[in-house]
Order: sequence, then C-alpha cells, then structure tokens
Amino acid sequence: METMKKSWKPRKGFTAREWGKNLFLFSFADTRDRDWVLKNQPWHFEGFLFAIKPISGTEQPSTLNITESSFWIRVYDLPVACMNEKTIQLIAKQVGSFEAWDPSPDSLFGKSARCKVAIDITKPLVRGITIKLKGESLWIPLKYEGLPVYCYGCGLIGHHYRACDNYDSNDAPDPSDTK
Repeated sequence: METMKKSWKPRKGFTAREWGKNLFLFSFADTRDRDWVLKNQPWHFEGFLFAIKPISGTEQPSTLNITESSFWIRVYDLPVACMNEKTIQLIAKQVGSFEAWDPSPDSLFGKSARCKVAIDITKPLVRGITIKLKGESLWIPLKYEGLPVYCYGCGLIGHHYRACDNYDSNDAPDPSDTK
C-alpha cells in the first residue's frame, strides 16, 4: 500500500484493505483522486498488472471479476489517408473498447498514432490488424505502452514465456517481432 501511496500521491489519502485473494478494496477520500487513478491506468506492482475497476458497492468479492484494463497503444505504418480520429477509433475497436486518442501532431503525423483502449486481459494481445484500403489488405502493427509482465509466446499478460504452459520455451520468440 505504501508503493501505491507513493505512485498515486492522493491529496486527501485513501484507505485500503484486502478483500479477497489478490483483491483489494480502495476507498478514496476525494473522488478527484479516484478519477485520476482510473484515468492514468495501467498500474503495475513489481512488473505485474494492477488492474483497477470501480465498483458500485453492491458487489460480492466472490463474484467480482476484473477482466479489462486500459492501455495506450501505438498504431504504426498507417497510410496518410488513414491518419484521422475516425480510422483510429475503428482500429481501436478491433482491439478493445476505444477510450481516447492523442490528437497531437507528433502522434497523428509522426511514426505512429496513439489511442487508449480498454482491452480484455484474459485474451491474448493483438499484435496488429489488417485493414482494407482501396481493395488492398494492409498489415498495421500495434505496440502497447506500459505493458506489464507479458508472454511473447501465447500473448497473455501475467507471465513470461519461460513460465508458459502453452508455449515451448525452446522456441524463444523475438520480442521485437510485431507480426
């Protein structure tokens, strides 16, 4: 909890208690602090994802299931005709739920465009998507910012490929490969 206090720096503090196995309940004294923590996801603790979900207060710990987390994604190699908010939203929706995009000139007309997407963390990460432009299929690579411990073999967040049950660690992947 001390690490979270140092990372979040809440104005009026928060209380935290263990609510179940790997489940914690945070209560913020100021809703602005809570909103800031939610907005600035993802959070990590010792390299592992610290997924956060607001609750209404009627949930039971045994039924609470956190399956999404927000990540900034960089979209590479976009044709100039596709460098607009509408296309970025369409691409984001193929990865998860679109939340925001970075309209800055560096993002939109640089090497990559940025968007924030809530993704299902129980499924493998999407390394790229294919779009059609004037009848031609184009591969659009994606890179995730602030990615926690991640398996390059199966694509799931939460373990390294060396600890993966679904991947032969003798065939170590090249982490720089985006396809």
